[in-house]
Parts: sequence; structure tokens; C-alpha cells
Amino acid sequence: MKVKFSKEFIKLYEKIPNEIQEKFEERLKIFREDINSPYLKVHKLHGEWDGYHSFNVTSDYRVIFEYLDKEHIRLSVIGTHSQLYE
Repeated sequence: MKVKFSKEFIKLYEKIPNEIQEKFEERLKIFREDINSPYLKVHKLHGEWDGYHSFNVTSDYRVIFEYLDKEHIRLSVIGTHSQLYE
């Protein structure tokens, strides 16, 4: 699976704390190896984010992504649960 990053994701990523960036890099490696890993808690989203999926970086930080096709995923945004869903 090839991972692309939206411009919005990159802007948000640059603003998050370094320790969260490091945790994201660990989770991204797992994501690329096994998107269904239980550590990620990947799930479909509804409502405003209908058609997208999410995975956990920490207990509070999430990444929202979309499948572009069978081989490509775009990471759309990263942030805390309250930043993304309120």
C-alpha cells in the first residue's frame, strides 16, 4: 500500500508536539506493514467524515485517511479527537 499525504495533513503534522510525531512515525510503519493491526484500531467514519477511515496514533491523537484505490491511501488530517470530531 502506498501512502500519500494531503497538504493539510503536512501543515497539521508540523504543528503537533515532537513526541506525537515520533509516535506517528511508529504507527505509520505498522500501518504500512499491516493496516489491520489491532494497535491502530482502524475504523470507518460516519457523518461529516463519511467515506473516510481513522487510526489511532495515541489514545487521543488520530489520523483520518481515505482509500484512493486498491494501492493508494491518502492521509488527510492528524489531530486530537476533539480537534477532528467537534
